[in-house]
Amino acid sequence: MKERPREELDSSVLAIDDVAPPRLTRPREIQIHDNRKSHSQHRKSITIATMLRPALHLRLPLKPLLPHTRAFSLFPSSTPTNTNRVFDPIRQPNDLHTLTLLNAANNRPLITLWSATWCQTCQAVKPLIRSLIEEEKVGESEGGLGFAEVLMDSTLIEDLPVKYRISSMPTLLAFSRQEAQFDTRLTRPEDMRNKEFLREWLVGEARRGGRRGGGGGSMFG
Repeated sequence: MKERPREELDSSVLAIDDVAPPRLTRPREIQIHDNRKSHSQHRKSITIATMLRPALHLRLPLKPLLPHTRAFSLFPSSTPTNTNRVFDPIRQPNDLHTLTLLNAANNRPLITLWSATWCQTCQAVKPLIRSLIEEEKVGESEGGLGFAEVLMDSTLIEDLPVKYRISSMPTLLAFSRQEAQFDTRLTRPEDMRNKEFLREWLVGEARRGGRRGGGGGSMFG
């Protein structure tokens, strides 16, 4: 082989040395830096957008109100009843107080039959009175009536007959607004046996309703 001239070899070496190497590192670093910077700005924009986003308020549907269950009360309700009622016998003063208060709350007079277990006349007129009030509903169209028998021979009755001026048996005494209606009381047995007379008397007391009578006397003195 022929040897190349020295000058040609030197010139080729110089030509190789003069070629600048490709600069890949710096542009790559710049690209990586730019990507990180853009990613950071993107995260910052997301954070700011989240902070500025208005809070969400959930609107839950309101539950319908359940029907109110009302406990027993002696005071009048919004829809007072006008039906006749027959109560258990009264054996002590507190029983009479409770029934007069209950009936006054419903603007309903209370009819009391003062009697005793040994009184034959009392036992004879009682079924007729109960029949007119309980079965024939006398007085309901006028506002209603309540009825209770007062047992004067009860060991717990105390001085209740004396307080309400009961001097004979049987006696029918009406209470209106807790006041005894002395002016209209019945004491004659023949009147209590007369069905038509008794009917008219009951209707008259029912019409009185919760109004005060002319000869009333409160059970509180």
